[in-house]
Amino acid sequence: MHEGIELTTGVFGLYSQKILATRNVSNANRTDLYVFNACGDFLWSHRGSSYWVPRVVLFEDRVLIQEGPPNDRMARIYSATGEHLLGPAPMAGSAWLAGADGLIYAMECADQNSEMTLVAYSPALDRLWSLDLEQPCYWAPPVLADDGKLYVLRGHNIDKEVSVTAIQTPSPGLANTSKPNDRCNNRRTRWLGR
Repeated sequence: MHEGIELTTGVFGLYSQKILATRNVSNANRTDLYVFNACGDFLWSHRGSSYWVPRVVLFEDRVLIQEGPPNDRMARIYSATGEHLLGPAPMAGSAWLAGADGLIYAMECADQNSEMTLVAYSPALDRLWSLDLEQPCYWAPPVLADDGKLYVLRGHNIDKEVSVTAIQTPSPGLANTSKPNDRCNNRRTRWLGR
């Protein structure tokens, strides 16, 4: 709760000893982000511009917020203290993780029957390259190994066939933060604390 407003931490959890929480505002079609310190004291907030839940990926203790419909999302980067640093800039798909070199990797996927596209963005939110991975589009987070290989799960829920595609990237592993990928910490677990 913050000033009588009920919030949820959902999959956002903790980063750099700060708590990230969201609030869905149904009548305004938006999701807001709130940031608290480890003691629960309010630090800063971001008023969302759409009902899509902002994806949060961190590198160099910065927060990446993505908003908008899947094929027309805008990204903004904030400092850990809430200072607006970059954006808005277009970012296709959904940001999943950040490399140790600051590169941001996003997956673009309309639905399970569409093509899957991996897109890499610079720390300044410039689109660097993309790779079409064809069908099917399996909505699962990719994994970035220390040697720079990005592993993408490929499969189909109906026939249960699953394969893995490995892509060599220039990133030397995940960013060294508590939450360099969406939904998980840098050890690929949901425990987002210290």
